[in-house]
Amino acid sequence: MPGHLNGLIEKGNCTISNDEDKHMQITCVIADITLGWWAIEVAEKTGIQAILFCPFGPENLALGLHIPKLIEARIINSTDGSPLNDELICVSKEIQMLSSNRLPWSCPGDPKLQEIVFSILLTIAQTMDFSKRLLCNSVYELDSSVCQLIPNMLPIGSLLVSNRLGHYSGNFWPDDLTCISWLNEQPAGSVIYAAFGSIAILSQHQFNELALGLELADRPFLCGFFDQTSPMDQLLNSQMVLWKE
Repeated sequence: MPGHLNGLIEKGNCTISNDEDKHMQITCVIADITLGWWAIEVAEKTGIQAILFCPFGPENLALGLHIPKLIEARIINSTDGSPLNDELICVSKEIQMLSSNRLPWSCPGDPKLQEIVFSILLTIAQTMDFSKRLLCNSVYELDSSVCQLIPNMLPIGSLLVSNRLGHYSGNFWPDDLTCISWLNEQPAGSVIYAAFGSIAILSQHQFNELALGLELADRPFLCGFFDQTSPMDQLLNSQMVLWKE
């Protein structure tokens, strides 16, 4: 891949010979912070500006950048980030304390996946160049205190799939259309939508609090989450969508 990108940059820029087409030159490379370090290296070698992009929230990134300190303090192990003690973890007053089994790289029931996610975050922490501009899929007003912990971070979110042009092909789940007819019956802007991503697992207490909050809101709602009644080895292939008038 590095060779192909390097060739693309050189070929594309060499074919531009007049001032009218200068705007078509490749002048900047934006690379995903989790897997795009090789693209950053290619950009630097060709003299092009390189910018990192973080697709997840700044709080998780800030926690990931503290991984070396957590390993050094013997709070987590260095292989997959598993906690060495059952205790609350706090890396900064700007980031809420987390239970040792609720860390961003925790993947209950899938130790191999957890090792991969942890390895990616550890690599980021060890190779992060804080002199580079870092774009983040977040909103400053929501994460201002955390954003200030990471130098040169620029929140540009929230980036929504619905803003993409054309057909979105990055979702491996089959479309669940069972609630569409119900949604179409609700007044515009009246439905509360609650979802917690593809990794978060709610405890029974958290689920009860969410249910009570939605009930007290006295509004129609749509709630998407994993079916946590499924066996752990089937969890990644399970999902639920609930709605209520």
